[in-house]
Amino acid sequence: MVDTAIARSTLVHEDERVIAAAIAAGDRAAFEHLMRRYNRRLYRLARATLRDRTEAEDALQDAYICAYRSIGQFRGDASLATWLSRLVLNECLARMRRTARRQNVRFEGHRAERRLDLGGAEAGHLFLCLRISPYNEGNGHGAMRRKG
Repeated sequence: MVDTAIARSTLVHEDERVIAAAIAAGDRAAFEHLMRRYNRRLYRLARATLRDRTEAEDALQDAYICAYRSIGQFRGDASLATWLSRLVLNECLARMRRTARRQNVRFEGHRAERRLDLGGAEAGHLFLCLRISPYNEGNGHGAMRRKG
C-alpha cells in the first residue's frame, strides 16, 4: 500500500517534469493543459488573498505569464501546483504592496493639500516631511529610517 502511494507520487512528479519540459520547449498545448488543470485552485487562492474578483483575475493572468516565462526554472523539488501557487501568491502580495503605496501617497497628498493653506513656511516644512516620511521607508527614494 505504501509502495503504491510512493510509486504514484513519483509518477505525478515525473508527469509534472514532462509537462514543464514541454512548456519550456514551446508546447502551447501543454501550457493550456497546465492552465486547465490548476486554474480553479489558483483562482481561489488569488481571490482569497486579494478579496476582489477582477484583481484576482488580473493577478492570475500575470502569474500565468510569469510561469510561462520561467517554467524552465521549475526543478520539481515541489509539485507543480505548489510552484504555481507560490507564483500566484507572490503576484497577489506585490499587488497588495502597490495598492498600499498608492493609498499612502494619496493620504500624504491629501494632508499636503490641507496644510499648504497655512503658509509658505509650513508648506516648505510639509514638503520636507513628505520627502522623509517614515511611510516611504525602504522604497529607495532617500527616505530616512525611524530610530528606535
